[in-house]
Amino acid sequence: MIGNPAVPSVSTVATAGTWRPTEVQETLLEAALGDGAPAEAAFSRWVATTGVDDVDAGSLRILALVARRFEQRGITTPWSALLRGILRRSWYENQVVLHTTLPAVDVLHAAGIDVAVLKGGSLGVFTYPGIGSRPMDDLDVLVPEDRATDALGALLDAGWELGDEGVPGALRRGEVPAAFRRIRHSAPLYGPGGGEIDLHWHATYAWCWPGADRGLWASSRPVELRGRRVRALAPADELVVACVHGLRPNAVPPIRWVADAVVVMQSEPVAWDALVDRARELRVSPHLVLAFDYLRSRFDAPVPDRVVHALRSQRQGYFERRWFSARLDDRPTRTIASHYGGYLRGARADTGFRRYAGGLPEHLVYLLGCDAAADLPGEVGRRATARLRRHRRGSPAS
Repeated sequence: MIGNPAVPSVSTVATAGTWRPTEVQETLLEAALGDGAPAEAAFSRWVATTGVDDVDAGSLRILALVARRFEQRGITTPWSALLRGILRRSWYENQVVLHTTLPAVDVLHAAGIDVAVLKGGSLGVFTYPGIGSRPMDDLDVLVPEDRATDALGALLDAGWELGDEGVPGALRRGEVPAAFRRIRHSAPLYGPGGGEIDLHWHATYAWCWPGADRGLWASSRPVELRGRRVRALAPADELVVACVHGLRPNAVPPIRWVADAVVVMQSEPVAWDALVDRARELRVSPHLVLAFDYLRSRFDAPVPDRVVHALRSQRQGYFERRWFSARLDDRPTRTIASHYGGYLRGARADTGFRRYAGGLPEHLVYLLGCDAAADLPGEVGRRATARLRRHRRGSPAS
């Protein structure tokens, strides 16, 4: 807890199951993303409301950017010393993250595998104003989809480990089955030095069909990260990933997506026509329409009208719309229609019977956390029984 306990604290935590920041969090984002006097005034309002007391984890991440922006603009407040301390701590912790995770990049390079860095590994190092201004918990690395098994095997051989829960047996054997890659976009691994990486074969959860990331790789640019040659996404693609990833609820209030998106737009020219094409290619126009409408209305984001109009004109089918709606909240159960929409997205590269139903057994194996198709009947029965019990407990007595 930080701040003045004499000032009543106001919860800055977003309502469970939503991607949108609270009004208090929006005020802090105004301070982080605005200029001069308006930014300083926004920070003063945020302090008056919260007392800088019991700050939620999502807002604490933004304070590092506030500190860096105020430092750059010569803005001083009674809280300047605290902000400098937050920025220094973030800088130090990011250095530790890079020190403990970049050996994974070395392992992948030694195996002849190309690596692109995502999210904090790219934005925090190359786009934000200073490496400490965007706190990092881990390093997100993207490898070509057809090298996913090679990448996982190399990392496991080098002493990196998968988590204890929710990991299929195939992954523990060093395999990333094609059916798994159609439903999951990444897997976390923990290194011998204490670092954590997210090994991606797709950049986000929203596109998991074979070949989906081909365009991202083609448009990526070479960069150097601590003496290592890696790749980073083009600005338009960084913006797509930031918005798509940000609209998914998270245990930590997912407000950083707003800062990521606006910082990209403030820092580098965005190829808007390429972004519209990428949204069509990856079928994420609904994500971007929702995100851009919000960013334009609340933070005056410089997204051209023609771009929003072009995105809004891109239509999706019923099942994919249900899939999209289901991912805007954190409900523990989802409709059959939304699950089928997810299957259809993963099967986009298929044809005939497999496109619409042939791959469902494999899809369900990984969706339900089974090890084999033979386990499906028992798992479906167990879940149906559990849902029936929940329904009965919630029903009024007759």
